Amino acid sequence: MGDRDREIEMNLHKMFSASSSLLSTTELSNRKYPMTQKQEKIMVTQTKLDDILSTDRPNLIADILIKLDVQGYEDRVIAGGAKIFKQARACIVEISLDRLYQRQANFKTIFTLLSNLGYEYRGNIDQVRDRDGHIIFLNAVFIN
Repeated sequence: MGDRDREIEMNLHKMFSASSSLLSTTELSNRKYPMTQKQEKIMVTQTKLDDILSTDRPNLIADILIKLDVQGYEDRVIAGGAKIFKQARACIVEISLDRLYQRQANFKTIFTLLSNLGYEYRGNIDQVRDRDGHIIFLNAVFIN
């Protein structure tokens, strides 16, 4: 998912594919999460959420919950899914507070994008802390 339709390189993390991203990892990410170091670039097709789940499809239920976990690419997915996000009632977004991916969306950007679509931030479901106690990433809840 992203903000446009195209073929794009993805960084496939060979030891932990769930952390694969369209964005490159930072040195900090590689240090904190060594399983992200072994990577392979693969070509994938990126499309917009609005194109996949158009609001005129009869199988969409009125009370939609969006769970967004796209390794720093949240702003691009929101931009390419504004119609679906406007229709949804709630959104849970995994947000990295530490810079784990190059050019990743930060909390302020995600907050602003969702706020402009009518969402209110309601808190976190959970958060992952580093050894020193600071929050590395969290799952933020937004209600529309």
